[in-house]
Amino acid sequence: MDTIHAAAEKILLADILVVALGAGFSADSGLPVYKDVATVDAYIDLGLDYQDLCDPYWVHEDWSLFLGFWGDSFNMYNDAAPHEGYEILKQWKERLAVDPVLQSLVDSKVVTSDPFFVFTSNVDAHCRREFAPNEL
Repeated sequence: MDTIHAAAEKILLADILVVALGAGFSADSGLPVYKDVATVDAYIDLGLDYQDLCDPYWVHEDWSLFLGFWGDSFNMYNDAAPHEGYEILKQWKERLAVDPVLQSLVDSKVVTSDPFFVFTSNVDAHCRREFAPNEL
């Protein structure tokens, strides 16, 4: 617990916060991670994994397979609700926005007025729904 408390203290004392999010953050919304996306009987029967299904080859070779995979993926990402972690990040962002140290840096034009950034590799679009374009 000491490590967690030390990390929390550092976050609370931060003037600027950059958060890196990966597939695990999507998984907390109930979305499958890459290794599990293709665990559908139809894909297993064809011997296809996630990497195979992402190949643009399917656009020309099997349009139905292509649309089925990407349509299902899009619907899953679109229908899943962002989890509580996004609200926690928003709270951290709000705390940063009123920090007097940050305001002095903004006034001196050393940093942007937005002290919060998310760097993500996720394709679920949750960050696009939850944060402003200049925060991504």
